[in-house]
Amino acid sequence: MQRQILFGLLVLGMIITTPTLADAATEPALVSQATNLPRPVRQAVRADLRNRTGRVGFRVASFSAESWPDGCLGLARPGQVCTQAIVPGWRVVMTDGQNIWVYRTNSSGNVLRLESQPG
Repeated sequence: MQRQILFGLLVLGMIITTPTLADAATEPALVSQATNLPRPVRQAVRADLRNRTGRVGFRVASFSAESWPDGCLGLARPGQVCTQAIVPGWRVVMTDGQNIWVYRTNSSGNVLRLESQPG
């Protein structure tokens, strides 16, 4: 019974959060027209990198607007359940001058994942 309720809530959540065709047609266009990486995204990535390395002084090497395939930004961990909806966001490449870290974020930067790191 609990599994049926949980499954029903999961399906309802997917229905509520799934973008409409109108959203899909307009939202990615708004993101892809941006010429600057939003400050909150840049700050979130720098903060995560600072927490991971204990260092500062990183700079944005490049960035691009992206549409990720799910709520895990296409980087689900084993056994992790992700929302199944397109998530507009950013791919941000950071550097310290010698190493490169690649991040994926949603459009606001409050969800981010490390795609690749040195080593």
